Amino acid sequence: MVTRVYRAALDRYLSDPQGYRFDPLWKEELDTVSHRPYGSGFLFGSDDPQVHAEDAVYRRTHEFVGVVCSVDGQGRGLVGGRNRFFAGETLELFGPGMRQQAFVAGELRSEEGEVFSAGQPNARIVMDLPEGARPGDLLRREGKCK
Repeated sequence: MVTRVYRAALDRYLSDPQGYRFDPLWKEELDTVSHRPYGSGFLFGSDDPQVHAEDAVYRRTHEFVGVVCSVDGQGRGLVGGRNRFFAGETLELFGPGMRQQAFVAGELRSEEGEVFSAGQPNARIVMDLPEGARPGDLLRREGKCK
């Protein structure tokens, strides 16, 4: 996620250095990954390292649940599970170029066709994905973070 945001910011700058503008979506995306509080650190010459007790706690609003391994011509994908998720949950698919789309997970199946009650870590899950899904795209959900 961080690399994706940095890539978008660098591409925007390189395409028009004089007209470069910060996109607030970039900060929103960076807030979804596990992180300590953001600050400018030593960027502006401050000697204050800005270390506080609350900096020891990581913050995150979203949980990574899977990676798209393959997609067939009908929009069914094979997903490698990373964290538990359920049919009926709202997930977000995201990939390069700040491409992202929310969708509701439908039926989850094994590669052999067995219906799963939940997608599990390390499971290979067959499920319908939004149009445009590609191998390497990631799936996440909001909340349920430990």
